[in-house]
Amino acid sequence: MIHPSVSYMHSKNTMQPEAHQLLVDALTHLLPEAGHIEIMPGVIASRRHHPTALTPTIYTPALCLLAQGSKIFYVNQKSYMYDETHVMLFSINMPIVAQIVRATATEPLLGLRINLQPAMIATVVQKCFPTGIVSQTPTHGIMVHPTTNDIIDAARRLITLERTSASDTHIWPLIMEELLIRLLYSPIGHHLAHIGNPDTGMRHMTTAIDWIRQHFHEPLHIRELADRTHLSASAFHVHFKALTGMTPLHYQKSLRLHEARRLLHTTTLDVGEIGRHVGYQSASQFSREYRRLFGVAPSQSKPGMRPNTPS
Repeated sequence: MIHPSVSYMHSKNTMQPEAHQLLVDALTHLLPEAGHIEIMPGVIASRRHHPTALTPTIYTPALCLLAQGSKIFYVNQKSYMYDETHVMLFSINMPIVAQIVRATATEPLLGLRINLQPAMIATVVQKCFPTGIVSQTPTHGIMVHPTTNDIIDAARRLITLERTSASDTHIWPLIMEELLIRLLYSPIGHHLAHIGNPDTGMRHMTTAIDWIRQHFHEPLHIRELADRTHLSASAFHVHFKALTGMTPLHYQKSLRLHEARRLLHTTTLDVGEIGRHVGYQSASQFSREYRRLFGVAPSQSKPGMRPNTPS
């Protein structure tokens, strides 16, 4: 069961109302009904008319914006809330539990997720900072920060391009580059820069995180993971927890439980089979840890059932 402390960065809103309304209009035009659409590869717009129950998912590196509505993400014992006045940056793969908290039929949640490509980020970083960017260690794999008119405007122009237009095909990467530049010069820029730098500690940790994701059902050996990042076991543990908010074992457990929930909703396997499939040798341990994270026992986790909300 999640009992989080909420992280929500309050500051003066620098977004102009006109820019915000134009983004709302653009997303409404693209999505006149509830649902989602991939506007172009890696750029996904969504529209929702109602608040949702807690939903486990895994986010890859991405920039998330809301033109309307609000969402909350839970990671371990911490939560991150954002709305139309903020952007959210995921710089690593993160198992999270998400919840839409503000959305109605008349004022639906309108969101945009832009997947981030390390190669493109590296190219833009080199253009902006040819002598190198000041190295800062990212404090966490998730950052929430107030948005700006320039970011909102670039996002709007990105999604209003004609996908079948030859000229717009060439303009798309230019607007994407502009958006990355706006972010690089923002207070969360160094987090973005680390995604594209293969020599940073973040990329080394990403190698370890990717290995855990691919082998989450196997026993975890910290010494072997530390070797992959060229760190001592103790240093690896410290860096991993600083970036993800979890220990490597907790991260692995979260992946296992997220996959178990997916299987419970999408297959006819029984609870025991699912527990063994995701790496649990003990059925009671699986049930206990599943209940602790999601608020219900695996046997009660059926499609359409609403998990307990955080208290």
